[in-house]
Amino acid sequence: ARACAAGALAALLKEADPVLLEPVMRLDVTTPESKLGDVLQDLGLKRGTTILAVDTGGLGEDDSPGSFGADLTSGPPTPGSGSPATASGGAGVQCAVQAHAPLAEFLGF
Repeated sequence: ARACAAGALAALLKEADPVLLEPVMRLDVTTPESKLGDVLQDLGLKRGTTILAVDTGGLGEDDSPGSFGADLTSGPPTPGSGSPATASGGAGVQCAVQAHAPLAEFLGF
């Protein structure tokens, strides 16, 4: 009976085509504009990380990100590429990055 159950389970698993899922966390990173390139590079080196949005327009008075309207279909923007923050001098401007990343990449598993 045990062999029959094991055979049935094996057949069901092959038919179901299971997928192993791993926990993913959302990252909200705030960084000075001068370090934005470093942050984007570090995130890009992590396996499975997806950069969702970059706000180079600076943060509002409540330290919340402004408009996350950057189009990342052609890759992340380069720091200082004509953003409003750069046009205004860029001194002390805070940028925000949103990303999804596998939890294991940041916990050292």
